[in-house]
Amino acid sequence: MKVTDLLKVESIDLQAEVVDKRGAVTRLVDLMEKSGCLKDKEAYKAAVLKREGEGSTGIGEGIAIPHGKCDAVKKPGLAAMVIKNGVEFEALGIVKGTVVQTKNVGKDFMAGMKTLVGGEITGYTEMLNEARQIATKRMVDEAKEMNADAVIGVKYGSSQVMSGAAEVIAYGTAVKYKQD
Repeated sequence: MKVTDLLKVESIDLQAEVVDKRGAVTRLVDLMEKSGCLKDKEAYKAAVLKREGEGSTGIGEGIAIPHGKCDAVKKPGLAAMVIKNGVEFEALGIVKGTVVQTKNVGKDFMAGMKTLVGGEITGYTEMLNEARQIATKRMVDEAKEMNADAVIGVKYGSSQVMSGAAEVIAYGTAVKYKQD
């Protein structure tokens, strides 16, 4: 499948006039509906806003890829728009979430045995994935306490604190969309 199969002329707005994230999502959902991709516009919009609430889909350089997964979609599609003046942010400050995670002695021993034969140590992979989720939630919770609309520039770091224990940190900049 090619981008040209998914992006139709009727789902492009090169002169979008929106002032905030909700307006941008609403306009993109309208474009998706115009291209015939949606069964239920409101359910899709709710899914996209829910996903945005879990973490910004901004990828930098003024680009965001809002999306949602639900049964309201008839067929795959893309919508694109250019917002002449962009959507401004007010930086509220750095937010972070951190966790130190460990495995139990039995799983740690089995992971040690795995190093003898090589391959992925799934126990540690699961531990780090869980730790990332916890750290991300704590970062988002801190941002919510500041009444932020989003966290941008999110980065993750990890380090070993002791044998079998890892610290994971998630951090970014909490922002509020400016309302004119």
